[in-house]
Amino acid sequence: MDNSYLNTTLHKSTYLRLMNEFLTDLHEIITTHHVDVATADTVIAIIRKRYGGCPVYIEKTDRKYISERNAEIYRQFNGKNTRTLCMQFGLCYQQIYKIVAEERKDRNHESQKIFNLKA
Repeated sequence: MDNSYLNTTLHKSTYLRLMNEFLTDLHEIITTHHVDVATADTVIAIIRKRYGGCPVYIEKTDRKYISERNAEIYRQFNGKNTRTLCMQFGLCYQQIYKIVAEERKDRNHESQKIFNLKA
C-alpha cells in the first residue's frame, strides 16, 4: 500500500491517534444504541481489517442534505438575493453561483433526456 498520502497530510502518529479515537467513538455510539458489546467489537474488527492502515475520508455533511440544500438554493435564487442565500446557508458568493450553475446544468441535462434531445 502506498503511504505517501499519510506522509504529506498527517504525521503517522497523529493519523493513528485519530483513527483510534474514531474507533473508540464508534464503539461507544454502537453500544449506546443498544447494540450488544460483542456486535460492536465485531464491527470495529471488520473496520480495522478492511481499512486499517488506509487513509479514510469521512464527509462532514450527508450527501442527501447537500443535494437537498443545493436544490433549495436553486429554487430560491433569483439573481438578486445572493447575499441573503450566502447568509442563510453559510456559503460564499462563489459557492452559491457554482451551485446554481451546477443545478441548472443538471436540470437542463435531465430535460434533454426526457425529450430525447442530444446533449
